[in-house]
Amino acid sequence: MRRKGTFGPLRLNSQKAPLDNLDVRIGFHHAMNFDLVLERIFRRDFVRMNTVADGFGERSHPNLKAREFSVDKAVESFAKAGYSKRGKDGILINERGEKLSIEVMTGYKHFEDVLVVLKEEAKKAGLEIKLKVLEQTAAFCFLHLRVYDQTRLHQ
Repeated sequence: MRRKGTFGPLRLNSQKAPLDNLDVRIGFHHAMNFDLVLERIFRRDFVRMNTVADGFGERSHPNLKAREFSVDKAVESFAKAGYSKRGKDGILINERGEKLSIEVMTGYKHFEDVLVVLKEEAKKAGLEIKLKVLEQTAAFCFLHLRVYDQTRLHQ
């Protein structure tokens, strides 16, 4: 029996708006279509982890499950956070006219295709993702200074 690999976690900067809002973070999780990434990009050679500690004995939590991709649940969570109207481009906006937009940074060029799939799927839920693919040293510097909304850290 061949053991399937895993695709490392996405890290959120919950200190920076709009990800400082729990409802935005929950909506973000529902807007990520990892099943499509696993099927289209990795041909099911990888599996989705429920937590970053899956498979580490006592550090694994048996009851935690990753949130499923659901446009309806994402939109509902974003509405709770105040992003309830869609702009002309389909991206949700709040009462102040601010777009629901998150920058995703990575230092791994070979994961760009993964992030493009996540970006396109997130748009269905009204979330704009701006991709920033950097050289690894530059990405590390941005990460160290916490100048990111969300980042893809591990291979």
